[in-house]
Amino acid sequence: MNILPKLLYLFQNIPLPPPPNLFSKLRKSFFIFLWNNKRARLRLTLLYMPYDRGGLACPNPLWYYWATQLRTTMFYFANDNLPAWREMECQFLELPLPIYLYSTSLKKRIKKPTKPITRNMIRVWHEVRKYLGEPLSRSRSSPIWGNDDFTPGRADSGFNLWSDKGVQKIQDLYRLNDDKLMSFEELASKHNIPQKHFLLISASPESSEAKLKNWREDLQEDLSIDEWEGACKKAQSQTANTRLKLLQYNWLMRTYITPEMLNKFNGNIPDLCFQMWTIQGNVLPLCLGVYQDKNVLGGC
Repeated sequence: MNILPKLLYLFQNIPLPPPPNLFSKLRKSFFIFLWNNKRARLRLTLLYMPYDRGGLACPNPLWYYWATQLRTTMFYFANDNLPAWREMECQFLELPLPIYLYSTSLKKRIKKPTKPITRNMIRVWHEVRKYLGEPLSRSRSSPIWGNDDFTPGRADSGFNLWSDKGVQKIQDLYRLNDDKLMSFEELASKHNIPQKHFLLISASPESSEAKLKNWREDLQEDLSIDEWEGACKKAQSQTANTRLKLLQYNWLMRTYITPEMLNKFNGNIPDLCFQMWTIQGNVLPLCLGVYQDKNVLGGC
C-alpha cells in the first residue's frame, strides 16, 4: 500500500487525462508483482473482487482515478459551500454541467468545452456511466431496483436489498433536506446496507462461479452460492497469517498444477494422484490426500 497513496496524490492534483498507456502499464506491473514474473493463473479482474466474491480485494488504479475525478464533478451538483472555481468553469458551458451532461452525445459534449479540465471530467463521467451500464437520461425520481433503463438495477439483486431497506429511487441517495449526495458510509449507516455493496464492484460481471462449478463436480454436491461466498470470505478472515491465506486462496481457486493438468500437457505423464495411484489426480486429492471428504468447503 505504499504506492497507492502516491498515485492518489497525482490523480487528485492533476485533473487531466493520464497517459493512454498508464493503466495498462500498472496492470502489467501488478501481474509481475503478484505472480513473481511467472505465468498468471487467475485473471486480475477476479483479484479486484472482495473476498466473498472469490477475489483478494486488490486495488484497481482505474477505479481510484475515476473516484478522484468524480469527487470534483460532485461539486457541480452541490448547492452549498461551493468552491470558487466552479463558477469559473461554468462560464465556459452553454448550460449548467448537471444539465449539460445529459444534453447531447459524448462526442459533442467533449468538443464544446474549451477547458481541458472540464473535458476530462465529462469524459470520466461518461466512462463510469458506460461501465455501470447507465443510459443518458436519469431523474431523481427514477427507481434503482427494477429500472429497465438501469442494467445493474435489473441484474444485481443487491439493489433489491437496497429497495427493502428504503433506498428505492435516486432521490433516496441524497441527504434529507439537502442537495448533497450522502457518502457511502452515511448511506450504509442510515439504511444498514452491507459495506460490500459498492457500485463499481456490484456492476462488474466478474465472478468466481466457474470455480464453484468445478468444486461441485469434484465433491458431487450442490453447493450454494452462499456457502461458496462464505468459504471464500472465511479463507481470508480466519487467520492473520498471509501465507495461510494465500495457500487457502490458491486451493479454492484451483491454481495448483495437478497430475490431471500435466497429463493434458504431456500424455506420457499419468493423470493419477501421486499418493493414491488409483484415483484421478485433480485438486481435491492433491490438497487433502483424502478424496472422499465432503465437508471441505465448510471447514476451510
